[in-house]
Formats: sequence, structure tokens, C-alpha cells
Amino acid sequence: MSKLDRNLPQITYFEDFINTLKDNYNVQVQKTFWITTSFYVKVDYIVSSAAFCFSLPKINILKRRAVKYLGYHCFILDPTQLNQNYIEKIKDLIEHLSPRTVKIKPIKDREFPEKLSLHVENRIIDIASETAKLRIYDLNTENLLRIAETWIPGIRGMHSAMDKLVLTDLGYSFKRVNEHLLNYHEASERLSKMMKVMEELFGEYGSTTVSNLFTLSAPNFIKNLLILGGPRVNPGLIEIKSYDEFLENVQVFSEEMQSCRVYLDLDELKNEICSFKNKIILEKKFDWIKDFCVNFTA
Repeated sequence: MSKLDRNLPQITYFEDFINTLKDNYNVQVQKTFWITTSFYVKVDYIVSSAAFCFSLPKINILKRRAVKYLGYHCFILDPTQLNQNYIEKIKDLIEHLSPRTVKIKPIKDREFPEKLSLHVENRIIDIASETAKLRIYDLNTENLLRIAETWIPGIRGMHSAMDKLVLTDLGYSFKRVNEHLLNYHEASERLSKMMKVMEELFGEYGSTTVSNLFTLSAPNFIKNLLILGGPRVNPGLIEIKSYDEFLENVQVFSEEMQSCRVYLDLDELKNEICSFKNKIILEKKFDWIKDFCVNFTA
């Protein structure tokens, strides 16, 4: 039997699945969602609240999270692994799925992603360490660019670079309320000012890319509070020593950052912390984290 002959059943299942979708549902095909100027997600088929990604290699965790935050149930399928039983289960699921909450907003489609070189990324980290010294009431477009453009001339026209600068500046700017809690209220005020700068520079999508990025990275941000005691560029600010202290950070972060359209998904947070690698690191640092994956629920 040739290799083609061996693959015929899988091909038939795949074509049957696609034909059923097209016959029975209103199907959108090959949709691309731009999340920021440098980050986008492609899905092969959208059926009501379900987004199917058949592209290989498999979609990474961040892109899967983006599909979910766009309001869809994300299905990652390998066409060669489909069988009739599984296809029937998927068809049944489509009928009973309820829409997810939309947490990020796509921006206007672009021809190509705006990627940053490693040199520029490193420069932005240096810039942010300086812009973070600006007090909130001094934070405006003129003062921010006065500092930034001495390092990277023309950065005012580089949307992706400014996205990174805004969030890195925020990381450097975090202060603590006490030894186990960050000042999220002050951080949200600073981020709000930064988002106004982004709107001045890039119009209606200027602030959207910032809120999208921070929402996608929020689970990782909270995980870094546990492991590093602060953002990656600003570790050692606090030390969370109990489950209650952890929940306080989660609650206050969620309450304050909503004003900047930044949302923390608790299921994604649990997945981030309970991944094998992170769980091992945290169990070595805190005794209370051993029961976290059992106790923490959305």
C-alpha cells in the first residue's frame, strides 16, 4: 500500500468535516485577526462561537489565548488525525457552545507585521528606565518623545516600538503599597496617561494595541509577581507569602486595570501558574502553592 493510499481515510474524514460545516452552518473562511501591529492570529474556519485552526505546526499558547479573548472557543486540529467519531463530537459541540466574553479588540488589517530587531528591543528597555522617572502629571507626548527620540530617532512613527515602551515603562514604574501588594491604582493612572499618548500618535488603534497586549500578558505578569516579586524588569518589589495575599493582588489588579480595558482571565492565570515548569519553581519557593491548583478557581 502506498503512502497516499494510507492517507486516504484521513483525507476523506477531513473533507467530510469541512463539507458538513459549509452545508450546515454559516462559515467564515481563513480569517486573520490583527491584535497589534506585530502580532496576528489566523484561523481557518469560524462557525458561530467556534474557531478552527488546522494549520501546522500547532498554534502556540499566546495565539490560542488570543482566539479565546476574541470571543471564540479555540479548536486546534490536525487534519491527519481526524476520525469519524471525533468529527461527530465536534459537530455536536458547535450546536451547544455559548459565546465567550470578548476581552480584546482587533485592529485594522495590515499588509505585514511590524517586527523589532533585538537591538531596538534592548534600546527600548533602556529608554523605559528613563521615561519611568517622569512623574504622572509630567507624562505627556512631548516629554515622553523628548526622552525616547534621543535613543531611537523616529520612534514616534514606530507603533510596535511604542507599544513595548509603554508596557516596559509601566514595569519600571510599579511601586508597592506594602511588602506583599503592588500599587495598581497608581499604575492604572500611569497606563491611562500612556494610552492617551498612543492615541495622539496612532489614532483610534493606538491605545487598543496596548490594552490587547497587557490583557494577553496579564497571566504571565501575575505569575512573575509570585516567582520574581515584580515585573521582569523590576523584580524584588514584593513577596507574596500566602494564598490570601496572592488573591488580594489578583483582585486589586483586576479592579484597577479594567479602567484601561485590561482584563485578567482567571482560567488562563491558573493554567499559567500550574504549568509543569512554573509549578515546580513555585513549590520550591512557597509551601502554600502546593494546593493552589486545587483551591484556585475562576
